[in-house]
Amino acid sequence: MTDTPTHPIDKELVAKRFSYSRSTYDREASVQRQVAEKMMRLLTDALLSAGIPRPQLPTHFRHIVELGCGTGSYSRMLLNTLQPETLLLNDLCRDMEECVRELRTTRTPRVSFLPGDAEALDFPRETDLITSCSTLQWFNNPGAFLTRCHQALVADGLLAFSTFGTTNMHEIRQLTGHGLDYLSVEELQALLSPHFDILHAEEEVVTLPFPTPQAVLKHLKQTGVTGTEKRIWTRSRLQSFCKEYTTRFSDAAGNVNLTYHPIYIIARKKNKIMETKNIYFISGIDTDAGKSYCTAWYARELMQRGLRVITQKFIQTGNTGHSEDIDLHRRLTGTGYLPEDKEGLTMPEIFSYPCSPHLAARIDKRPIDFGKIERATRELSHRYDTVLVEGAGGLMVPLTEDFLTIDYIAEKQYPLIFVTSGKLGSINHTLLSFEAIKNRDIALDTVLYNLYPTVEDKTIQEDTMKYIKQYLSKHFPGTKFEVVPEIV
Repeated sequence: MTDTPTHPIDKELVAKRFSYSRSTYDREASVQRQVAEKMMRLLTDALLSAGIPRPQLPTHFRHIVELGCGTGSYSRMLLNTLQPETLLLNDLCRDMEECVRELRTTRTPRVSFLPGDAEALDFPRETDLITSCSTLQWFNNPGAFLTRCHQALVADGLLAFSTFGTTNMHEIRQLTGHGLDYLSVEELQALLSPHFDILHAEEEVVTLPFPTPQAVLKHLKQTGVTGTEKRIWTRSRLQSFCKEYTTRFSDAAGNVNLTYHPIYIIARKKNKIMETKNIYFISGIDTDAGKSYCTAWYARELMQRGLRVITQKFIQTGNTGHSEDIDLHRRLTGTGYLPEDKEGLTMPEIFSYPCSPHLAARIDKRPIDFGKIERATRELSHRYDTVLVEGAGGLMVPLTEDFLTIDYIAEKQYPLIFVTSGKLGSINHTLLSFEAIKNRDIALDTVLYNLYPTVEDKTIQEDTMKYIKQYLSKHFPGTKFEVVPEIV
C-alpha cells in the first residue's frame, strides 16, 4: 500500500482542463452532484447520531474549509444546511472564483476564496470542519495532506470527504492506459487511522450509460476529468478506441457504460490521549540493538519488584500467526504463554515479510489497523500494573508512508525506554536518536545499555557507556540508566 501516486499528477494540466469545463460541468457532472448531495446527508446523519439536535445543526460548525469547491454546488449545500460563520472555499483552478462569486456577496456567513493547490496551502487553525467532494483523488500525497488536516482541526473537529475508488473509470484505463492511481477504502482508512477515528466509511458503484463511446469522451471533456491524458486523439486512435469500447463495455440495451466508484468517509480528529501512566514504549538504535532481549530482561526486573508486568509486540513482521519476539519474552521471563497471548492482545498486528512495517503491510496487501493496536494496549493496561510495548526496528522506522514509529510514540505520549549498546557505531546512532527524541518532546524514561551479545572490544564498549551516561546527565538529567547483562 502506498499513498503516493506512481505517476505524479500534473496539477497545471488539471487546472487547465477544469477551467475549460467550468461552463459545462454542472450540466454534465450528474454523478458528482449526486455524490455531493449524499455527502451532505451523511454529514448531517453523523451529527444527529452524535447527539446534536437538528435545530442546532446550523450553529455546530463555526468555521468550515471546503477543498476543491469547483463550481460551488456542494458549497451552496454547506451554506444552506450548516450556515457557518466563515466558509473558506479553495480550488486548484483560479477561474472557479467566478462560479462562486455570488456566495461572497452574502452578508452572512463570511465567504472567502483561496486559489491554489490544497496540498501546498496553509489552512486556518481552529477549523471545525474540513470537507471536500470528488477532490482527494487528484492529490499526489494524500497521507501528508490528511496529517495537515488533523493539525488544522479543533478538538473533535471533523474531516468529511468523498473521493473515488480503484474501479473508477476502469473502462478508460483499460483502453488507454491512462488514469489516476486511486486508493481503496481500506487504504484510506489506514492513512486516517493514526490521527482520526472513522465515524462512517462506505463505497458504491455507479454505472452511467451512454449511446456511443464518443458521448463518453464528450462527457469526460465537459466535466474536466481528463487531466491525466496528454496525447492527441488522431482519427485512427479514435476509431480503434470506439470499436474496443463498444465490444467490451456495451450493455443489453445497446449503450456503452462508464463506471464511477464513489467513496464516502467521515472522520473525527483524535484528541483523547490514552492513559499512559503504566504504558512504556521500547525502541532502540536499530533492528539489532537487542530490543526483544532487553524488553524481556526489564520485564523480569519489574516482576521481581512485585509488579504485574506484560509485554506487547505492537507490530510483528516476518511471522505468521504468532510473534517470535513474544515467544522470547515468555521464555526469558519464565511465565510461559499467557491468556493475553492466546487472545492476540500482545501481538495485535502480524505481517509475514521480515521488513519495515510500511513495506510489510504493502506486501501483505492490508493496512496496519492502529485502532486494533490501541484497543489491545488499552486492555492490557487495565489488567496489568505495567505494559511494555516493543517497537519494530528503530525510532525512525516508517509505519506508513507518512507516519514513523517516533511519531506514534509522540502522539500516544508514551514514556520511552531506549535500547542501545557498545558496539562500534552505536554512539552516533544513540546521539542522533536523542536529538530526535528531544525534538518531539518525548519523555525519555530509561536507557537500557545492552551487553548482550558480548562484544570483543571492551574499550569501545566501556567508553561508549561512560559517554552516554555523561550526555544523559547533561541533556536528560531525569532519565534512568540501566545496564542489561547477559542472561542467556
